[in-house]
Amino acid sequence: MLRSSRLSSIRSNNVVRQTRSFSGHSRLRRVLFNVPGSDIRKITKATQLDVDSVVLDLEDGVAANQKENARKLVSQTLLDHHVSFGRSERLVRINSFGSGLEDGDLQSLKEAFTEGAIDGVVIPKAKKVQLLAAIESAKAIIDLKDICKAKTNRLAGLIFASEDYVADVGMTRTEDASELYYARSHLVNHAVAFRMQSIDMVCLNFKDVQIIAKETTEGRLMGFTGKQCIHPNQIVPIIEAFVPSEREIDFARKITEANDRHQAEGRGAFEVDGKMVDRPLYLWAERIMQRYNASVNQSN
Repeated sequence: MLRSSRLSSIRSNNVVRQTRSFSGHSRLRRVLFNVPGSDIRKITKATQLDVDSVVLDLEDGVAANQKENARKLVSQTLLDHHVSFGRSERLVRINSFGSGLEDGDLQSLKEAFTEGAIDGVVIPKAKKVQLLAAIESAKAIIDLKDICKAKTNRLAGLIFASEDYVADVGMTRTEDASELYYARSHLVNHAVAFRMQSIDMVCLNFKDVQIIAKETTEGRLMGFTGKQCIHPNQIVPIIEAFVPSEREIDFARKITEANDRHQAEGRGAFEVDGKMVDRPLYLWAERIMQRYNASVNQSN
């Protein structure tokens, strides 16, 4: 089982402190591991991985002539009582509305929904109501407010589908992905404003763990709460990147503990480690502790 050694080390040296959730959702989705629904070998491998969410893909990861086979395979896997996904959330990515395939996808999952064998659905090319909305086009980026405000919305998070977005816009991808900063930042801001999760783009380089770690850390600093994953090599670097550093945790804990004392004394701003702390910095500290505690709890 893959496990973050840094998380284990941090857990042993810090006291877990209860804090409120900023996203409005208790389940972490740091790693969304995508697997083609037509490949039994890869599906079997995915069930053995220690990841937050496994996404069984019926859309882009499946050849046109394998759609029906993928539906049957995904349904059989979900309903097989001998197959365990462990702690992983079971998601299925269906084909987009208007493709002519979505009804068949949903029908194939009917028994899994009835039996409680599936946790949610990822719907690409999102326009209205989904569990996790895949944002894949320029229009989806500019329509994010409407997507998030849908009156009947049960939206839990936004997924940035970078390669679909690049193809739609006609961009040229660069190594530092600077051309995607606007779209990524725009998505994060909407996710935060509507209290939902934001899932960052796939890192296409699955062999170099330093690249995936760097890209994931960049996403975390931008405000993303999770990242899509396409290869087992990416799991540990992603999980570790979303665990706050020991230095961050130590500073955040000092702030939250000092805040409790000063609030009891009726005092406002105060100093910690030579830095003036007021409400914005306290909220940052509370979020760091919330992220750390969630990582500890979900990894147990």
